[in-house]
Amino acid sequence: MNLAQYWLDRIARESPEQNQTTRNSIIKWLFDDTGSVDSGTKIVEYRWKILHQSYLNTTLDKSYTNLMQRLLSIIFSRREVETALSPNREQQLIAIAILEKILKDLLTYDSHIQKKMIAIANFTPDKYLRNALLFATLEEYCLQPLQNQILLIYLFNNHLQTFDQTHHDHVIT
Repeated sequence: MNLAQYWLDRIARESPEQNQTTRNSIIKWLFDDTGSVDSGTKIVEYRWKILHQSYLNTTLDKSYTNLMQRLLSIIFSRREVETALSPNREQQLIAIAILEKILKDLLTYDSHIQKKMIAIANFTPDKYLRNALLFATLEEYCLQPLQNQILLIYLFNNHLQTFDQTHHDHVIT
């Protein structure tokens, strides 16, 4: 049995409510840019876990909430952010605003995410599935390593500095 067939069978077992067309679309997404078979197997497993646990079979609102909660939990668990932002209500609202800005910027300006959005649109005409795949792609991308930290923390710290400067300027004027 080849790897794609293994995954088709696994998706059918773990998510039986998905039809064959949806399973085929998921396979295309899972194997998109996986590289070698060994690293590809790990990447495919990781992608499936993200998609299946948080975004498949949920509403658009629930998927968005899952993405925000997952990324906020990463932000508040990282030491690099801990000193600048404590998880009280006001700081949580600031973190949410910054995270929403990061996601908007990624969707609007990031060439990697733009390419992924085009690929996802080619994988499936199903709007629900496109959204699920996009949310999973965003989570995976935000957790990629960059300069000895994850991309999300790097972007968050940059946006936090901008926010602090803007907030400071408003207090002074």
